[in-house]
Amino acid sequence: MTQLYQSFINKTDNLRNLANEIIDAPVSHHDWRFQYSSVSLISELWQVWCNFCREIIILSCSGTFSRDGSSVTRRLGGNTWQRIAYEFKEYARSKTPEPAKSIVSMWQQPTWGDMDKFLSVVPKLGIANAATLTNAFGCSFQAPKHLQIVRNACQHLDMETFNEVRRLIPLYIAYPINHPSELIWLLYPTTRSDAIFEWIVELELIADLATFTSK
Repeated sequence: MTQLYQSFINKTDNLRNLANEIIDAPVSHHDWRFQYSSVSLISELWQVWCNFCREIIILSCSGTFSRDGSSVTRRLGGNTWQRIAYEFKEYARSKTPEPAKSIVSMWQQPTWGDMDKFLSVVPKLGIANAATLTNAFGCSFQAPKHLQIVRNACQHLDMETFNEVRRLIPLYIAYPINHPSELIWLLYPTTRSDAIFEWIVELELIADLATFTSK
């Protein structure tokens, strides 16, 4: 899992740098260029997070080594990504996967980064490091959920998803926002740092805990 972790950190470092470039740009936060850049940043961070969640599940099913050298034993049964994705989708819907069935295309994959589904599915997959993943991804960090809510609102741009974003505002040092993407620039009360930077830190901490050991 060393390679997976380092790849994730490299990507989040790049996105942290991009966030700094966006916030330092000489344009108003209400300028369309700032908004489009913010939406792109949110989308890319969500994709990076979902891919990390996907890869750690596939590695855990297929057998691997954690960063401390402890082994994650390969689970019994089919461990192609198509089969694993199918099982994940079925368990997420509280259904029992059918034997030997798989998805056939990438677009059929589940939403790997959804923590409610992720945490409900992990104990059912029969993986050796289920407890480690449950503890890591079950940390009381708000980044995964808040990122998902904001990303969905930016994609759909409807009142229902925007209201979900608005319900997050009291958790930050806030000002009125006119677009879902503006939430990432609200400040954390404890650190006075923009939400996007705190989210990246929290995602990195989860990745650290999830990949360090299988014990």
